[in-house]
Amino acid sequence: ATGGNGGALIQPNITIGSLALIDGTTLRAGNGGNGTTGIGGKGGDINGLTFLSSGVHGNDIFAEAGDGGASSGASAAGAGGIASNLTATFKGSLQQGFFASGGSGGDNSSNGAGGAGGALTGTKFTLTGNASVGAAISFAGGAGGASNTGAGGNAGDVTSVKLADTKTYAEFIAIGGIGGNSTTAGGGAGGKVSGIALTGPHSTLNVTGGSGGNGATNGGAGGLVENVTGKMDILRAIAGDGGDGTTSTGNGGAGGDTQKINATVARFAQMLRGGAGGNAGASAIGGLGGSVKDSTIIGDIGNFGKGLDALGASQFGIGTAQMGGLFAGTGGTGGTPGAAGGIVNVTATRIAAILAVNQNTTASSLTTANAVTQINNVHATVFGADNVNAGIYDFVDNVGTVGFVLGDGDTAIDGLIIVKSGGLFTPITPAPLKLIIV
Repeated sequence: ATGGNGGALIQPNITIGSLALIDGTTLRAGNGGNGTTGIGGKGGDINGLTFLSSGVHGNDIFAEAGDGGASSGASAAGAGGIASNLTATFKGSLQQGFFASGGSGGDNSSNGAGGAGGALTGTKFTLTGNASVGAAISFAGGAGGASNTGAGGNAGDVTSVKLADTKTYAEFIAIGGIGGNSTTAGGGAGGKVSGIALTGPHSTLNVTGGSGGNGATNGGAGGLVENVTGKMDILRAIAGDGGDGTTSTGNGGAGGDTQKINATVARFAQMLRGGAGGNAGASAIGGLGGSVKDSTIIGDIGNFGKGLDALGASQFGIGTAQMGGLFAGTGGTGGTPGAAGGIVNVTATRIAAILAVNQNTTASSLTTANAVTQINNVHATVFGADNVNAGIYDFVDNVGTVGFVLGDGDTAIDGLIIVKSGGLFTPITPAPLKLIIV
């Protein structure tokens, strides 16, 4: 039997006055029904929402498309519903969060494909009132559904989101869906994030592509991040990692690129980062790392204030509270390792560090695998955050060869550049604080 489609929410119009005190609000389309021998039902869409509030919102607000129904046969599971053309304006007080999302794709327990995640597109959010410090305002694509012997579902994208925040310190998030896993076939692709614009002089914007799903034959590709513009306090733009190949012959998925990021930052763009390639089996090929390219930041890339913390520990790294920098994705491991991504056509006021990273990269784990494949047409007035002894590259020399040596367990403190031999396509001027060519 085939699952029925979930009910849609079409052009809901909500207006809340200034005297209202609201706990929580949930607007959700219906989920698709499960299929046995047939297709899972599609999740319901939420389309054309208008939400205007001058009230006080003491708890979270959700605007969600419905999830796709599961399937237990050769037919695909249901796709998640789409969230589109949403308009929200808050003139009162937002004390918690606002979360809008496409629906997740349904899972398939047999040989059919997992359902595709639903997209989120065409959203406008305006905040002219008050918001609690760190209040999260999130826009997400739906996750792809998993499958047993079929392909994992591709995740939902996030596109065309326009954000404005006149006075608060809110955190805005745009994140692509995660690709579905597959036990014996290929993982689904992560959702891309494209066309995000923020005008928020005190706000933080985090833009993240979806990770590819894991799969026996191949991992899914990570979602790219592109076309991010505007003015904000802090920016992070991180493409999705490729999924892993989970068998000896399973290839890793490619990491997504981060490209066309053109923004003005009051404090810094803490990180521009390509996605890491997925790891592969012993007889397979690791995924290619994603690149950062075609981007201009008016302001710094990386937090130049992150040297040693109050206890004397290094704050070099990829965490949100660490130095950050301009990062390609590392290539995935495997019988044939994948190549790391590169840095191409990027301009900023200062750049704290340039290297290739993945989620396991730390200040004391740097090796030759952290070299970017190429640096081409990259411009800044300073290369390398110099936070301790001026003009000297500072690090902790751990047990091993004297001096800072990749793979020796030495701990980086200041910013540095690591690039493959032959990969320095154009000169880096002025000279970086520390340049390692491997």
